[in-house]
Amino acid sequence: MKKAFFIRLNERIESKAWEQKLKMICSKRLVFWLGASEEDKGVYTEYMTDVFRACNNAKNSIAKSISVAVLSAGLISVSTQAFALADLIQVFGQALQGDPGFKATVANIKATNEGVPIAVSALLPQLTTQANAQRQWLTNRAGTPVNVPGFPPVTFGQGQFDFNYGQYQVNLNQSIFDYALWAGVSKAKYLSKSANASYTAALQSLMAQTATAYFNVLSAQDNLRYVEAEKKAVYQQLDQARQQYKVGVIAITNVYQAQAQYDTLLSQEIAAQNNVINQRENLRAITGVYYDDLAGIKNELPLVMPAPADPNRWVKTATLQNWTLISQQFNAASFKANVTEQAAGHLPTLSAYASNVGTKAGAGPGGKVDATENTVGIQLTFPVFQGGLVTSETKQAEYQYQNALENMDQTYRQVVDDTYTSYNDVVSGINQVRADKQSILSNASSLRSTIEGYKVGTQTMLDVLQAQQNLYQAEQQFSTDQYSYINATIALKEAAGTLSINDIKIINNWLSKHNRESYSSLNIQNIQQQAERNYNATVKANSALGIDVGAKNVINAVNQMENQVSADTNDVPSSSTSSSGKTN
Repeated sequence: MKKAFFIRLNERIESKAWEQKLKMICSKRLVFWLGASEEDKGVYTEYMTDVFRACNNAKNSIAKSISVAVLSAGLISVSTQAFALADLIQVFGQALQGDPGFKATVANIKATNEGVPIAVSALLPQLTTQANAQRQWLTNRAGTPVNVPGFPPVTFGQGQFDFNYGQYQVNLNQSIFDYALWAGVSKAKYLSKSANASYTAALQSLMAQTATAYFNVLSAQDNLRYVEAEKKAVYQQLDQARQQYKVGVIAITNVYQAQAQYDTLLSQEIAAQNNVINQRENLRAITGVYYDDLAGIKNELPLVMPAPADPNRWVKTATLQNWTLISQQFNAASFKANVTEQAAGHLPTLSAYASNVGTKAGAGPGGKVDATENTVGIQLTFPVFQGGLVTSETKQAEYQYQNALENMDQTYRQVVDDTYTSYNDVVSGINQVRADKQSILSNASSLRSTIEGYKVGTQTMLDVLQAQQNLYQAEQQFSTDQYSYINATIALKEAAGTLSINDIKIINNWLSKHNRESYSSLNIQNIQQQAERNYNATVKANSALGIDVGAKNVINAVNQMENQVSADTNDVPSSSTSSSGKTN
């Protein structure tokens, strides 16, 4: 029966090419099965059954890869790193290998760098050789008449000829003066420098994009976790309200309020789940790998102020080291060199040349040929008039240079703006995170007191739900601000041109393999339990004083009414007050 299981498994996977490796593994495991104990056989059968089910339900390449990886665990050496808990360094490493945009940039940079040897090659000697060999059949009907005194006329070269003909030629050319070629070399070098700067800018951009996508996933997961926790807490309130309504303690209004809040959270939960899926797909678009789990940030995130703590110094660094700006500067220089290259079309060119030509032919009309010809010379070319071509090309190059300068100025302004903005975002983010911590504590205290008030009848169910929602929103805002602070830190270093793998490693040290459930030590259940303990303590204290809670609520209500009447009385004009005094 067990052997039949493996046979069926092989049959089920036989139709797909991607499962051939799985088939081979299953076949080899037959050897294991024949020598295994009954206990091992049972465990192994359950293990293989789970794998069989996973393979059978696989609908996409990711699921297929996971199935093979699960089967291979403990049996053969297969890397499962792509599907294990990944941190930022691992994800960035996969982005380097899998991001199509970065690969395209690298290929374009390499192609641009080849422009330098291409331009230089025109200044070097140009040596060409060619040779040909042929068989000729020639019929010459005219010939060349020759009259020799004392002899009858004779015609040479007349008749049919069949002979071989061969020739070789070696040509050597060397540019002596061509200003356009030298300008072309300068242009190619500037373009190469621009491409190399673009490579560094692309690498930093990939770091920032990967980190942003990474933390977007974590932020979406946190948001989903908070929505689910709030939904659970609201459901507890809803269930409690239903029970209290059944025994006649509260009105149906409280049930409706809790139900409405619960239904709203169901909708928010669906949106949060979809956002998690979308953010994971956005990360996969960069790395080519789907991540089910990522390392989250630790409970205590280091809040590091920018050093130096002067935005102007950061801007100065950015204007000198921002790689996108540097690339634009070299690009503008290349267009300036292009102007010179096009204007050089008006200048003369001087070159030297040499050639060696050898010819050998059989008996033809002119007899046999075996000759060698050597030539050496210089050539001066002066363009007099080309229909206005050089003038128009020069003007075109000047306009392109002006366009490059404007693009460089625009990049400069954008770099300055990004640097100031990122610096302010980092400083503001630190203050926001600190304020969020206090907001969480304040909202937790508010929720605790609201629950206690609800217990004694001074607060409504709507008040409890609102206070509960405020706490979760404070937690969510804390999470969002933390990720915004991290992204702003990366953006600041990218704008300054100083972002490196060391910065990614530092941020990676802020991550933990264990995702936290909450960003504070507070928990709704703990708050509710604390509120319950406080309420019970109040009831116990009032009972010791002989005060009934219900009576105390009535007294509180009467006091509130008296205070309201007093306030209304204070708002009455003086004439009416004196009149009332007379009445009394």
